[in-house]
Amino acid sequence: LNREEGDGAWCPAGQLQPSDVQYLQLDLRQLIFLTVVATQGRYARNSGNEFARKYRLEYSRDGHRWISWRNRFGSE
Repeated sequence: LNREEGDGAWCPAGQLQPSDVQYLQLDLRQLIFLTVVATQGRYARNSGNEFARKYRLEYSRDGHRWISWRNRFGSE
């Protein structure tokens, strides 16, 4: 992602429809305490701006059972 060549962003392989679901899964290989998660859009040349309008975080310790992250007030 952090490269000077190409578009410098993760993108799905093909064109998406509004009803499509996509995800990015990271394997951090050990238990990590994350304090900040940020997203950044990109200018897609002649296609306009591309960015995530919303996203949901889920986590798993075993890669099979996924839990939606909630803040201390219970909101996703």
